[in-house]
Amino acid sequence: KLADGSVTESRLAGGSVTEEKLAVGSVTLEKLALGSVSSSHILQGSILRNHLADGSVNESKLADGSVSDAKLSDGSVGSAKLADGSVTESKLADGSVSDAKLADGSVGSAKLADGSVNESKLADGSVSDAKLADGSVGSAKLADGSVNESKLADGSVNESKLADGSVTAEKLSPDLAALIAGIGSSPERDEPAAESSAEAVPEQMQALSLLPVAASMPGVAMAFGNAAYQFDGNAEQLELTVEFTEPFADAGYVIVAMSDHPSCVCALKGKTATTAVLEVIRIRFAPAPQGAIQWIAVGVR
Repeated sequence: KLADGSVTESRLAGGSVTEEKLAVGSVTLEKLALGSVSSSHILQGSILRNHLADGSVNESKLADGSVSDAKLSDGSVGSAKLADGSVTESKLADGSVSDAKLADGSVGSAKLADGSVNESKLADGSVSDAKLADGSVGSAKLADGSVNESKLADGSVNESKLADGSVTAEKLSPDLAALIAGIGSSPERDEPAAESSAEAVPEQMQALSLLPVAASMPGVAMAFGNAAYQFDGNAEQLELTVEFTEPFADAGYVIVAMSDHPSCVCALKGKTATTAVLEVIRIRFAPAPQGAIQWIAVGVR
């Protein structure tokens, strides 16, 4: 007997309008009280992107692992977002580490591949003597004329290092040149024919006459020196022993000796491959003479 619209709000008892009494779509936004819609009232998947306010999804709303690489925009991950040590070798693209990315001194010897440091990588003057291994510089590495006098150690140029004919007159000391010149003072040279022949040859050629012969014979060596002597009282003779720093092959070498004192002469008393015994003879009685025997020996070693 109720007319349409005759049941107003005041006629409804509290709790009298149940779910069955509500028509589909009859509860509009205006009918919902603030806070009346909780998570239990929301269907799974019913909240779409357009329902979310800007900035409403914060860290606490994101489940662990829910942000995949597809969700990250290009350039959105800055250095502040990377944990220390999180960029491993597998994360680096080939060729991505340029020289600008390397700290000074960060590339140690263990990081260099064998043979990777070639000539173009070495700065001029960077290879010091401390970097060269013993014996690493062979003759092929020396420029022509680079070994000068200052580079040669004392005594390093021995007989085997001298080319045949390389010792000229200018290289002889004055004492040696004079000693070689004295070789020509044997009795045979005092004969008239020999004397006239010697006069026709320049003095320098006489002094060097022995050198070309010795240089042209393989294995021939020369030794020379001075041996001091002094007579005591009325002694008529004394002996001097000459020792060679390098022995000859045998006793077949030739030794020539002379005294620098006019009252003394010397003679060869005996010889071995390593020594020669010279006898100094006093030829006039005057104050006890003293001086030196100058000698030169040539033979095979």
